[in-house]
Amino acid sequence: MSVDISVAEEGGVTVIMVNGDLDMSTAPRLLDTGVAGVESGRVRLVVDLSKVTFCDSSGLGAFVRLKKRIDAADGRFALAGPSPTVRTILDVTGLAEVVGVHQTVAEARAAVAAA
Repeated sequence: MSVDISVAEEGGVTVIMVNGDLDMSTAPRLLDTGVAGVESGRVRLVVDLSKVTFCDSSGLGAFVRLKKRIDAADGRFALAGPSPTVRTILDVTGLAEVVGVHQTVAEARAAVAAA
């Protein structure tokens, strides 16, 4: 399975765009990208899931680890635009309650920037 990951900066918020599947072979790339951002001082982070076609426990684990890393840096973290399937996984696992989940990147970016 494959994934494309790109990063954009907008208004002091880092947006990581994920395109493809998040599984045990690709989730580490997302985690590495997010951690590199935090280590360079970018602690307002949104992960755009609008083009994620599959997410397993490895992807969920990457979200949790990023949230913990950003919380430790007094930052803000949110997920944006999950498909209905991915949103169901976030809801069933309870992760949606722990991590802010927004319909759009614009909503997530505004929530993260507001803090």
